[in-house]
Amino acid sequence: MVTKIRKILLIAVISIIHAPSIWAQGVIIYKSDGTTDRLSYAAIDSIVTYADYKDEGGGQEEEDGTYEAVDLGLSVKWATCNIGATSPEQYGDYFAWGETEPKSDSSYCFKTYSYWTDFNNDGKKQNDEYTNIGFNISKTQYDVATVKWENGWRMPTDEEIEELGRKCTREWISVNGIYGYKMTASNGNSIFLPAAGLYGKNGRISDYEEEGVYWSASTEDNTMIKTILISKGYYAFISETERSFGLPVRPVRD
Repeated sequence: MVTKIRKILLIAVISIIHAPSIWAQGVIIYKSDGTTDRLSYAAIDSIVTYADYKDEGGGQEEEDGTYEAVDLGLSVKWATCNIGATSPEQYGDYFAWGETEPKSDSSYCFKTYSYWTDFNNDGKKQNDEYTNIGFNISKTQYDVATVKWENGWRMPTDEEIEELGRKCTREWISVNGIYGYKMTASNGNSIFLPAAGLYGKNGRISDYEEEGVYWSASTEDNTMIKTILISKGYYAFISETERSFGLPVRPVRD
């Protein structure tokens, strides 16, 4: 199908090129908003359909939006929005570390956590009762970004979130009424991290617009996970959070 579309487009362009008069000079693109663009044939290298563009890694569509990667001049590119969000300021979904689906009842605690087992049968949390799913779950079956977005997207490591905080300037701003940090790179590109709060056993345990915590894919002790912590007037490159809590995820790609 792609090959056929390319052939049709090529035939159309060749036909115009060989047509007489002004049409031999270039093409006019009529947009849905009533405006037009004019391109000379000398300026056209090739014509690729948007479907081909996505297949070749130029973009990845979601049902309700588009995943975009921002080049901040760092070791990885950062997504413009959280998983479950369709714009930078939306909070998106919340996940326990290593889980790939949000909890419908908003209860995030060790008893509802997929990788806790009550080996002692006492209903109490012991650190050794957590299943070891790895000390870096990026690109694994436990990586919600890899599972949901695919195509090279993954959770950032602790080194990558530290790099983001260290090499970007930050500004506490409001985007469409939502507060968070604008992270701006030396190349002028930026992303926005909304203060999305976090969830515990009784639902929300940190206020929206005042604080935000984001998962990394990294841990050192199998219990506390490396995270980004942001709040008004404060930014932590690396913090640590209980793995059963519900946090948003901001994906990256190489």
